[in-house]
Amino acid sequence: MVKLDNKAYNSKDIDTFLESENIENMVCLKEKQTLSQEQIKQQRKDEKPKHKIRAKVEHRFADIKTQMKGSTTKFIGLVRNNMNFTLTCIATNLRLLGQRQIRQRL
Repeated sequence: MVKLDNKAYNSKDIDTFLESENIENMVCLKEKQTLSQEQIKQQRKDEKPKHKIRAKVEHRFADIKTQMKGSTTKFIGLVRNNMNFTLTCIATNLRLLGQRQIRQRL
């Protein structure tokens, strides 16, 4: 098993691991300052589908961290913290479902 860093952007380690497992690489590329304006525009266009997916995930974690006060662990032990995180995710998803149903009625 290859240990990969928890990184938000692409790296050589991630590329080789995904390639060896025959998994499509959907990890975002980081913009480099050395690219020209045309290259940056093209990269942004190419990466847009990936960023749309990432934004949905990141917004859910932001909800958990800010509104559900999930920035720290509250219990001693992995099982209790795992259960707390699972219940927090369920509550966040129920809240999102409620918001979507309210929007549909308007």
